[in-house]
Amino acid sequence: MLKEALFLGLLLSMIAEVPASLAVKKQKKPGSIDVPVQSESGNCKYHDKRIPHDSIRFYEDPCEVVFCNRDANEVTIKGCPPPKNTAPKGTGKQWPNCCR
Repeated sequence: MLKEALFLGLLLSMIAEVPASLAVKKQKKPGSIDVPVQSESGNCKYHDKRIPHDSIRFYEDPCEVVFCNRDANEVTIKGCPPPKNTAPKGTGKQWPNCCR
């Protein structure tokens, strides 16, 4: 009986900790995704590209914007459609212009 009570108490304490650990996770921006990447010489390695830490790159194919997050060793990717009130970037065909 004592073993069962101890086991039940341990199980309940583990279950109680799960919601708290889920609350720590950061909120994702709608329409974006975080992807773990390798960090190499001050850059995020994303496919065949090297993106400097804490910088943003705009691409045409695929049509996306990519932010290299140094602290998390991940890139945040946003595709189409762009957020409302996003101004076109110059005259090129890179994101967000390629979303049209």
